[in-house]
Amino acid sequence: MTNLFKNNNNLFLGGVILLAIIISGVIFFNKIFSPKNNMTKKSRAGNTNAQVILTSSKPTPQVNDEFTVSIKTKSNSARVIRLFKIMINFNKSDLQATKIEYRKGSPAPLGGADNQSTIERVNTNGKINILGQITSPAEGYTLVSNQETELALITFKKLSSGTTTISLDQNESYLKQVKSNESITNVNFDPATLNINSPTLTSPPLPTNTPTPTEILNNNPTNTPTPTQAFNNNPTNTPTPTETFTHKINWKTEFASLKADDFYILANGEKFFGDNKTLYLHSDPPKPGGNYTTLEAAWKERGKEMRLYIYFYKNKEKWWSKEMRTYNNETPPDWTFFKGKYFESPIGQMWQGKAVIFGSENGKGQIYFLNPRIEAFLKEDYSTVNLNLALRFQGILKKPPSKYNSMKVKVSIGGKRLTKPIEKIVTFTANDKAVWQGEWQDAFHGKIFQPGKGYYIYVKGPKHVQTKICDNHPNDNRVGGSYHCQIGHTLTLSKGKNDLDFSKIYMMAGDLPPQNGIINSYDISYIRNLLDKDMTERKKPVILANADLNLDGVVDTQDYALLIASLSIKYDQE
Repeated sequence: MTNLFKNNNNLFLGGVILLAIIISGVIFFNKIFSPKNNMTKKSRAGNTNAQVILTSSKPTPQVNDEFTVSIKTKSNSARVIRLFKIMINFNKSDLQATKIEYRKGSPAPLGGADNQSTIERVNTNGKINILGQITSPAEGYTLVSNQETELALITFKKLSSGTTTISLDQNESYLKQVKSNESITNVNFDPATLNINSPTLTSPPLPTNTPTPTEILNNNPTNTPTPTQAFNNNPTNTPTPTETFTHKINWKTEFASLKADDFYILANGEKFFGDNKTLYLHSDPPKPGGNYTTLEAAWKERGKEMRLYIYFYKNKEKWWSKEMRTYNNETPPDWTFFKGKYFESPIGQMWQGKAVIFGSENGKGQIYFLNPRIEAFLKEDYSTVNLNLALRFQGILKKPPSKYNSMKVKVSIGGKRLTKPIEKIVTFTANDKAVWQGEWQDAFHGKIFQPGKGYYIYVKGPKHVQTKICDNHPNDNRVGGSYHCQIGHTLTLSKGKNDLDFSKIYMMAGDLPPQNGIINSYDISYIRNLLDKDMTERKKPVILANADLNLDGVVDTQDYALLIASLSIKYDQE
């Protein structure tokens, strides 16, 4: 009996211990992974130090249009962050989210929204939880003081006309900042909203006359008509050169144009003539190297909304349209489709016709043009762009010996209509003034070039942190590492030769091979440990390639001092 009592007592004691371990584990897990992250959230009155900035790619999208909302943050001081939470509210009756893209970090495992798993839930709730974690670099991402940083992109589809609002849920949004003592604190946001408007359209007076077409194009053509072709379906009236037409159109965007001496759309038994007073025009810009653009027209007549969308495609030799669509003049409006191969023409040439009518797939709609002139892919330029670059590197005060006078530098061009930067490794050599010169010929090879403002250039040397440059002739007044892109500043590039003198700012040393975008303990200890080696070791080619920052043929205290001076920069500029 005594042994039985002891065994039961041991079992009871073991159960208590096991339960205590489980409870401790749950508390520890919550402590580590809770969005509060080990701290009590401070009152918002004393801790509102960052902004969320919401901008739309289309301020006035039409119904069924897609547009992208950029979510950026701007801090009033430099901060290192490891996690961000942005809770976005929207009216699910007006908008539908179709894509969520993280621009910094990646979706956190505790519920960050991504495009694959949460779109359906997002559109059910009208809320988007952007919860991003920074895993590279391990120390976190540095927000530069008063500089905008893009965190995420959300693509929406407009479901209804009128104005709707996208807003930040201030109570559910914050940054996780890593302080100098490695503690983590919350940084809260100011309120942020974005109004999405549809164009204001008014109704024009009722037209007094209706022209009659002279040529008919069936609804599934196999050939594109030329000015000399006639597609006749026994029209009852043929316009003559002496007639006056009151429905001319001259529609032009940056990327496509449509002109005609007369025009109408027949939809549900009524004709629409493209009222210029309420007309809204848009084209989807072709992506660099892409083969697609549009011409989109929207207006109101007699209180009814009408649209004509033409979709253009191209290859290396020709462009054409394989789909047009109009509204069907019903309530609510829907699309009527016209499909075939229309307007096929050589690249760079206008398509012209006489009088043509295009019939819809369902036989209920028509589009009529008299003497149409159509152009697509207007603003495409594959001109040669050459960059002549001049750089100066921290610590290299004179022309190095010939065996060291060559440096391979990664140069990247971003901005404007480039979806991602163009990169190239450019070889630089130094002149007698320690200015390093390099050439990048045909920088936009195979890509569309749009001259003018809007570009920026990244420069990253083989043992250096990356510098982002937004001025054609930047100057840091000899204070190494002080140059930063200012809001609103961009580079201007033109066709042909571009002389870019960046020699009045320093490319800061310190991110040693293998590079990871940050000056950290690895880089510091690498050079520091070499100082304890003998001179022969410190002059070996492999050592010089990795750590000889001033290119004097030896790794010594000068190199170590240069690296320490760069710690004020520490991170690649993005």
